[in-house]
Formats: sequence, structure tokens, C-alpha cells
Amino acid sequence: MLNQKDLNQISKGENIDHFLLVRKCETRLTKSNKPYLFLELGDKSASVVANLWDNFENLAERITTGDVIKITGTMDEY
Repeated sequence: MLNQKDLNQISKGENIDHFLLVRKCETRLTKSNKPYLFLELGDKSASVVANLWDNFENLAERITTGDVIKITGTMDEY
């Protein structure tokens, strides 16, 4: 069993190093028509949105809804 905090217990500015379920994965366009990767990730407690703006093309080809992926970064609000 994993020993990681539930998403709903993580505060803005806190580091995150979690395995999360991919609930949605889409390539979208910004207002200036630049592509980016939109991810909705979650665990049993909550869902969060993650956007990748650069160097995501290879990753976008390999991730599908229902996958579990490891995310490392900082929780922020956009």
C-alpha cells in the first residue's frame, strides 16, 4: 500500500510526489493556438488539473485515461 497524503490534504505550495489516476488527458490549444497537454488527475479524495505547456508530445502519445502515473512537483493554483 502506498504511503501518500490524499490530494484533499495537500496545500498550495506543498511538494507533491504521488501516483495518481489519469481521469482525462487531452491536447488543447491556448488562446494563441499553441498546443498544451491538459490532465485531470485524481485519487479517492479529489481531482486536480495539471497542464503541461512544453515538451509534452512524447508523453501525450503514451498516456491514456485510466492510467496511473507518478507526478512530482509543487501544488499550485492557476
